[in-house]
Amino acid sequence: MKKFIQLTLILVSILNIVAQDIPIGTWRTHFSGYKAVSGSVAGDLIYVACEMGMYSYNIKTDKYRSFSKIDGMTGNEINKLAYDSINKTL
Repeated sequence: MKKFIQLTLILVSILNIVAQDIPIGTWRTHFSGYKAVSGSVAGDLIYVACEMGMYSYNIKTDKYRSFSKIDGMTGNEINKLAYDSINKTL
C-alpha cells in the first residue's frame, strides 16, 4: 500500500509539471484561420485576414505569426488587405 501511494504521488507530480506549457499570468491567442476573407503578398510574407483575426506566413522561414488584441490589434473587422510596395505598408 505504501508503494502504491508513493507511485501515485510521483505520477501526479509528473502530470502537474506537464500540464501547463505557458507560465501563469500570460495569455495565448487562439483564433480560427478557417474562413479567410482577404490576403496580400508582401515580399516573403503572405498576410491573411480571417473572420476572427489575422496572420502572416513567411515563405522563407516557414513560420506563422498571428495578430490579435494581445499583439495590439483592435476589435475592428478586416474586410480587405492590400500591400503598398512603394511605401512598404500593409
